[in-house]
Amino acid sequence: MLSCYIYIMENSSNKRDFYLDTVKGLLVIGIVFIHTVFCSGISYIPQYMRNIALCFDVPLFFFVTGCVMSIHPNFNPFKQMYKLALIFLFGVLISQICFLHVNFSQLMQTICFNNADIPKLKVVAGSYWFVPVYIISLLYAKIIIDYLKKWVLNLAIIAIPIFYIFLWFADKSAQIAVFGTNIQIILFYLWLILIGYENFKIKNKKIWLYVLFLVLLSILLFLYYIPDLYFQEYKFPVKLPYFILSLFSISTAMFFYRTMKENIFAKIGKNALYYYFSQGIGASVIFYFAKLPIQIWQIKFLLCLGINLLITILLGYVISLIYPKFEKVFLK
Repeated sequence: MLSCYIYIMENSSNKRDFYLDTVKGLLVIGIVFIHTVFCSGISYIPQYMRNIALCFDVPLFFFVTGCVMSIHPNFNPFKQMYKLALIFLFGVLISQICFLHVNFSQLMQTICFNNADIPKLKVVAGSYWFVPVYIISLLYAKIIIDYLKKWVLNLAIIAIPIFYIFLWFADKSAQIAVFGTNIQIILFYLWLILIGYENFKIKNKKIWLYVLFLVLLSILLFLYYIPDLYFQEYKFPVKLPYFILSLFSISTAMFFYRTMKENIFAKIGKNALYYYFSQGIGASVIFYFAKLPIQIWQIKFLLCLGINLLITILLGYVISLIYPKFEKVFLK
């Protein structure tokens, strides 16, 4: 996953919002769940589980990025770009060394934000879609927030949902691309950052409860009119059902917002990108366990989920210890 990616700049602990870190930590586990269900689990897990999994997905990462930008006005998108490039470069390079197959072409693609291909660990590349989307969305959000008038930001927040509603009912699709990425994807994730930035300070939980109620009502209406609704079909590019579904996790997270001390999930959230990369490795490994002749799918799923989660946490922790030394070679 993640994605999103969201990487909060190093700040003193009194400036950190540990609730946001906790949300990111829980979301890392959510991405592990999603990739267990969608990747190796596609052959044996029922479809309704995949719809459930998408209720707590990458869009929340982008929303949290906007929240962080509202807390830290000097949030530097270029620093995040460098970190994204270097962390995936580090991960791909170490993986190639472990497999005794160093491919400079693949390393260059990672540096240029094109791909993070590890042939024997295919979910890593499958998770990488988030990186260029995050970078493009973040740069546009930073321009809107810092260099344009406030009314432009407000207009974007209002106009983007209208755009998706229009596409849904007009049965049209936008074929415009931004740096090779469909505009329906970019506008959606840009919008998430903007609403996170603009609405994070709204602590009136009743408002978020109303949003949550409307989202649940809309989801039920979609399920009623489209009985075989499969939300993944509306994710790439983003269409109205997935757009609305993403608001479920956002409104839920903000409804339960509270001041929080540092905890195990917050520690994972502070280093979410390391764990996001490592979950791609864990989700690739469990393909082998999904082939086990276990007839009860729930048992097989729990086994694969447990292995994926174990690999993600252990490997993510190891990367968090090793990577900073690698980073010092490149960054001031």
